[in-house]
Order: sequence, then structure tokens, then C-alpha cells
Amino acid sequence: MKNVCFAEYRIAAENRASYLSYTGRLIRDGELNIYLYEGTDQPNLFVEIWYADSEDEAEQIKKERCSERSPWYRVAEWVVGGADKLHVWTFKPAALQKSAADEGSD
Repeated sequence: MKNVCFAEYRIAAENRASYLSYTGRLIRDGELNIYLYEGTDQPNLFVEIWYADSEDEAEQIKKERCSERSPWYRVAEWVVGGADKLHVWTFKPAALQKSAADEGSD
């Protein structure tokens, strides 16, 4: 399982076309480990999922993603509420515990 850096934000409806054009270019120009999704129940709510091979790499992606020097930082200008409403977290695979039933099925 991979670690992830996860970003979530709402884009202002009037900025949607600019946002989609810009992020489309970023993804086409080499951001191979990112997937961009839009909420089906909440139009203009977007999430970015950046895959990483380790917790350290996911934290580095988060640091870079939030940096003003990152080309992705420009997205904040289209976010409702600006950079303060750009939420970025990292996640690691959950350490799931086997149940007694699972252990008996080996």
C-alpha cells in the first residue's frame, strides 16, 4: 500500500474553467503521481491525491504542495476563502488488526 498526500478545497464557480485548464496543464506536464477528483454530490469541491512510497515522501510532497514556490500553490487564488481553505494532509496505510475469525482461516 502507498502513502498519500491529500489536498481538498472548493473552487469558486466563476474560476472553474481557469482552474481546470491550469491543473490539466500541470498534470499533463509531468505530475505523474497525482490524481484529481471532483465531488459528485458537491460540484467544484476537488481533491488531489498524490501517491508516495513512504511517509517521509508523503510529508515532502505536502511541504512542497503548500510551498509558495510550487506551481500547485497558484490553485489557492481560485479557492473559495483563499489559501486558508486549502486543506492538505498525509495518510499512511492503516495497521489493520486481524480478527480471531481471520486468524482461524489461514
